[in-house]
Amino acid sequence: MKHVLRNLLGLVAVLMIFTVFQLGGKTLAANAAAPITLIDSPSSGVNYYNKDVTVSGWAVNSSGINRVDVYVQGESSPRGSATISIPRPDVNAAVNQSGVYKDAANSGYSLSIPKDSLTAGAKIIAVAAVGNDGSVRWATVRIDVNKPSPITLIDSPSSSINYFDKDINVSGWAVNASGVNRVDIYIQGERSPRASISSLYARPDVNAAVNGNGTYKNALNSGFSTNIPANSLSAGNYTVAIAAIGNDGSVQWAFKSIYISKVSSQMCLDMPSGNAVYRTDDISVAGWAVNASGINRVDVYVLGESQPRASFSTFYDRPDVNSIINSNGAYKNAIKSGFNTVLPLNSFQNGTYTIAVAAVGNDGSVQWTTRTIIVNKSVPQMNLDAPSGNQVYYNAD
Repeated sequence: MKHVLRNLLGLVAVLMIFTVFQLGGKTLAANAAAPITLIDSPSSGVNYYNKDVTVSGWAVNSSGINRVDVYVQGESSPRGSATISIPRPDVNAAVNQSGVYKDAANSGYSLSIPKDSLTAGAKIIAVAAVGNDGSVRWATVRIDVNKPSPITLIDSPSSSINYFDKDINVSGWAVNASGVNRVDIYIQGERSPRASISSLYARPDVNAAVNGNGTYKNALNSGFSTNIPANSLSAGNYTVAIAAIGNDGSVQWAFKSIYISKVSSQMCLDMPSGNAVYRTDDISVAGWAVNASGINRVDVYVLGESQPRASFSTFYDRPDVNSIINSNGAYKNAIKSGFNTVLPLNSFQNGTYTIAVAAVGNDGSVQWTTRTIIVNKSVPQMNLDAPSGNQVYYNAD
């Protein structure tokens, strides 16, 4: 009997430490000694159409509130620490009759999350009220952020244009409800952008066409433009990819396919001649090379070796070459197309070798040519005229 009575008294004591109170039209039950965190605004399920989100409410802790951190769920860092110690006499009257919560009369907090920092979609706002004793009490609320969709448009290049060895102008416009932070321009398949533009120029035509209700921030300055040098691309099909990045972190992509057409690279070996036999002379490797993008360097290999015997990027004048093949200027800097190097004969054993020459263009394209040579160095010879073999000398020199 005593055991049953002891348990009943314990249950009554536990029930007595909970308080039921009304606040802001809500009926709440709370442990009078436990921390409480409540979000008044925003309300759950509210649809925010392109406007700032004010996060406010109240938090109490028996040790007092040290700070209130506000998160957008999924982000690793808080959006900030809210302003605290805002007077809330209604909270104090409702939950602190026994005085267990330190400074409950100033339990309000507030923080504004700028609309430009939130992407569209469902968001969970999480509030962490940290007590002076280190304890943390969380509260969450779900909202929907509604924004007009970003728009990115490429005016140039045109998909139908065949670029014959000329620079590619990439231009267009981009708008975002939060404003455009930057525009990155890629050649698809490359890891780094060819350009990153953060200063956009005025496009009053765009602003008038898409921003009549002012939903796109700074849509007047929405234009972008850059050039991709022709000599940085070899011939072939490419996709230009534009990434317009909003101040809220959203990304809108646009794509254009183009074709680069170029005259074929050319190279000629003046020396060595085919199947030339080298007995005593060093091996001269000379000739000329042209490329629509210009020649970056010429590498000279002995086929079968992993490293070039020579590599050079300084070329000499070949006006004869320039006048014959470059009358329309299709080859960049063709007048400086001559190359020459010498491979020492003493670095070769007797045998047949293939000399391979690679002319590397500024666009990364490579033109190869080869020549076969024969190294047949003369075998040293000597003859003794005297003395003769097995000759016997008697007291004579």
